Amino acid sequence: MVTPDMCSNPYPHYARMRANAPIFFNPARQVWEVYGYKDIQTVLSDPVIFSSNVYGAAGQPKMQTMLTMDPPRHAQFRKLITHAFTTKVVTALEPRIQKISHELLNQVASTGQMDIMRDFAFPLPVTVIAELLDVPVTDRDQLKRWSEYAVMMAEATIKGEKPAPHLLEAVAEFMQYIETLAIERKRKPGDDLISRLATASVDGEQLTTQEIGGTCRLLLIAGYETTTNLIGNAMHLLLEHSDALAQLRATPELLSSAIEEVLRHRTAVQFVGRIATRDVSLGGQLIRAGQKIIAFNGSGVKPPKSVPL
Repeated sequence: MVTPDMCSNPYPHYARMRANAPIFFNPARQVWEVYGYKDIQTVLSDPVIFSSNVYGAAGQPKMQTMLTMDPPRHAQFRKLITHAFTTKVVTALEPRIQKISHELLNQVASTGQMDIMRDFAFPLPVTVIAELLDVPVTDRDQLKRWSEYAVMMAEATIKGEKPAPHLLEAVAEFMQYIETLAIERKRKPGDDLISRLATASVDGEQLTTQEIGGTCRLLLIAGYETTTNLIGNAMHLLLEHSDALAQLRATPELLSSAIEEVLRHRTAVQFVGRIATRDVSLGGQLIRAGQKIIAFNGSGVKPPKSVPL
């Protein structure tokens, strides 16, 4: 049973599961839950036995992205994506992200207070993604709603739950929207990510409009959820550890290592899904071919040796 307290602080639950049932079959969800570090490492490092293609199982929506592909298609797909996400493109984003960050902070600076999630963590990644895709300003509120629904859909699918009808409808609307833009920009490309994806070519191979739509959907899920969670988790940890916050203020050069420590201590993505391609024994439990697995990354993090810095 998932409670609000468990969602806000799952770590006591993780500890209990590691101690009593590190690999547990959840009959309500019909999935295997994996909590131990070594078992999680095994699941995530063997794509032959533990396939990433949890999408597309019976009753679940198909999403064609690197996240749901196994070798060798994963490598081929990655080459095409790399042509769109060049080092130059990523580096060019930094000053714009800084400017958007300052704009968001300036909007609340005069009030002397802010809600870090509402005023900064939520709008920052959506604004950056919208500009990266060159989504018209008039459509950006809708993009934010699609982002929220896409995350909810991904979580439901990984857990083996049937997505609510409104989630299916929202994701279908987003896919149609992006695929329409991809067709238009393949014909008349601009300086945006969709145009680069639509025109990328490796050995004569190009991405389909469905794959472009799936990649942009993944960008919404990964870019929106992970960035938002990282900002929220970082603030929460630093406020819990005032000495670490004071150290970071006094020595800003520690920021990069502090971010890495936050990600290690409280991962932005608490779980990922896999599906067994054949019968396999894991931690003394027999997992049958076709059964789903949830690897709880948040439980697999090794206990921190110190405060966040």
